[in-house]
Amino acid sequence: MDDGVPVRASTWEHVRVNTHILLVEDDDGIRTLVSMALEDAGYAVTACASAEEALIAFGRQAPDLLLVDLMLGAIDGFVFLAEVRRHTRAPVIVLSALKETDHIVQGLELGADDYVTKPFKEAELLARVRALLRRSEGPDVATPDMANLDTLNPEARVPSATAEPLPGCAAQGPP
Repeated sequence: MDDGVPVRASTWEHVRVNTHILLVEDDDGIRTLVSMALEDAGYAVTACASAEEALIAFGRQAPDLLLVDLMLGAIDGFVFLAEVRRHTRAPVIVLSALKETDHIVQGLELGADDYVTKPFKEAELLARVRALLRRSEGPDVATPDMANLDTLNPEARVPSATAEPLPGCAAQGPP
């Protein structure tokens, strides 16, 4: 039924059962709002106010994704991120008021998969969470056949010299 409301692809709304997110945020208001948004979206959330508390929670249950503030207490988010990366490949999104390029680069270099600056929109954060979880699902993710990459011919928009043009690409060759 078309009532004017856009329909999202079902794969984008996919939430694995029991997907666990570890949220590390020292601001009570932000921690509460983000936790509620994630829970409303169907995720199980462990919300921690400090890196120390988060390390204990991390040791109890490995999360599927982490959301980490950088400006925390005694152990800051950079130190927490470096420690966590020694033990997991789970996706990490940094949530931070630090907007300088140096901080963003440092967060990404320490292993964050994404970096969101405060303030942020709930819908964007949830979209980033879904995107990282989709990419981290493992065997269901299509991977390219690396052995055949040398046969690609981007100029002709065909995968090899003898293959048929890809649908919708035949008329898009060079002028």
